[in-house]
Amino acid sequence: MDSLNKKAAMADLAKHISMTIQIIDERIIKANETGQSEVVHKLDTMVSYNVSQADAKIIIYSDLIKAYREKGFTDIILKLLPDGALFIIRWKNKMTEEEREERLRIISSCLEGPEKLSNFP
Repeated sequence: MDSLNKKAAMADLAKHISMTIQIIDERIIKANETGQSEVVHKLDTMVSYNVSQADAKIIIYSDLIKAYREKGFTDIILKLLPDGALFIIRWKNKMTEEEREERLRIISSCLEGPEKLSNFP
């Protein structure tokens, strides 16, 4: 592949990766707003940008992993399938059990009357 074709192929791959990141970002925002803590995104297997399928996958998968690590995500899973791959991102958006207990203690210390924490949502 000559230099010009390689540059064009890399530019096309960069656009593909950017669009994929945009889609995943939107799904993360929606998932987080609804209390979910995981996004599973199926990655295309048939990407052709004047590079081999294997090289395209290596570039796409590694760039996605790097991008989400840079965004602060630490629970990233790439699950290879016979017909593609799943890109899975998990994050914590719920309280830990210790944080929950501490917050319930705070609330309990201020409850007045016959209310009990067991009736608290």
